[in-house]
Amino acid sequence: TNPSIIPSISTNPSIEEDFENGVGIWSAKGKRSNKESMQGGSYSILLKMNRDLESEWLDVKGDSVTIKFHYYYSNMENEDRFQILYTFDSDFSKLREWKFDEKVDNNNEWKEDQISIKTNTATSIKFKFKNFSNAGNDRVYIDTVSVGEENNLSN
Repeated sequence: TNPSIIPSISTNPSIEEDFENGVGIWSAKGKRSNKESMQGGSYSILLKMNRDLESEWLDVKGDSVTIKFHYYYSNMENEDRFQILYTFDSDFSKLREWKFDEKVDNNNEWKEDQISIKTNTATSIKFKFKNFSNAGNDRVYIDTVSVGEENNLSN
């Protein structure tokens, strides 16, 4: 069966945030920025050196959860990393990681990714995007994040 993610403030089967009117279910240790955004928008979340973007706890029903998001990076250098993490309790685990080296493609374009994760009978989940970098000019932007049932996520 497909999951329903139900935060305490909503009963929607999927949650989407484009950061145009704030951060929604996300707590930003980065900052809301109007320097880069997906086409048609004005804002995204900017994650500089060692900053993160973390969701609230989301109630889970079903056996999997899908997160779809857009990201854009610039000035990433050798040994810089960008990760998406998740937790069902208090310890975050890596879901996916991007490692940069001297050949990194910093062509400054938005990319899309979608990841599904088995919930293994968990009743709640939390996600985190994190920029692990060594300089203040290393930037990762996050925009248009959807969490929920794969077939309910907008394309």
